Amino acid sequence: MFDVMYKTDGIGLSAPQVGINVQLMVFNPVGERGEGEEIVLVNPRVGRYSKKTVLFNEGCLSFPGIYADVQRPESVKIDAHDISGARFTFDLSGLPARVFQHEFDHLKGIVFFDRMTEEVVESIRADLQVR
Repeated sequence: MFDVMYKTDGIGLSAPQVGINVQLMVFNPVGERGEGEEIVLVNPRVGRYSKKTVLFNEGCLSFPGIYADVQRPESVKIDAHDISGARFTFDLSGLPARVFQHEFDHLKGIVFFDRMTEEVVESIRADLQVR
């Protein structure tokens, strides 16, 4: 999955995006092989979202070339398993938290359009119809 993510200039990818029906995601907020940390999460769960939210321009490998503002919690506490099955808990904030939430949404059948305001969706509607 990291190969697909890097080849498409992504920073995160969930298994359902590549036709694999499991609760698994990979991400590297740096987006470059050999740089940053490659994170693999199996069966992730959210323990807590921060109350503070941040607006940020997001893209999605499932919708190439589409970028729009999405409001998300600034930080998140995660419970997950690694690929060997070991359970762990950790906190993410900033871009890593955003990438996690975006990929976590894919695991739940939610795409980033579902998180946009109607005004934002309207502003990109023409781009959506072209694709």
